[in-house]
Amino acid sequence: MRKIISTILIVIMLTSMAFAFTGCGEKADYESPQVMYDAHLAGENVIGKTVDVMATYDYTEGQIFDGPAHNLGPTIYIQLTGDGAEKVKKGNDIIVKIKEIEYESRFSVSFICEKAD
Repeated sequence: MRKIISTILIVIMLTSMAFAFTGCGEKADYESPQVMYDAHLAGENVIGKTVDVMATYDYTEGQIFDGPAHNLGPTIYIQLTGDGAEKVKKGNDIIVKIKEIEYESRFSVSFICEKAD
């Protein structure tokens, strides 16, 4: 009887560890704004996709992130709209959904996003 209980406990523990390590939570389509921008440059339609963003600013007039592209090309800006946007603080890791590309040039690209559900 003890072996059966021990075996059941081991199976339960291994299963729970597997769930913890695989991250049962929501995953973004892109792991960072830089990866998303690389996909955009490669011709992928990024509108409607999600991206994991670490806020570099407290929410101020919409902007929560700016940073260089991988190729040291344009600066990537993430503007956030919608419910709960004003609660984003510097250092928050959030998943956002891309609504549109507001502006794109050799020097900068700005994406309008909303918090993903």
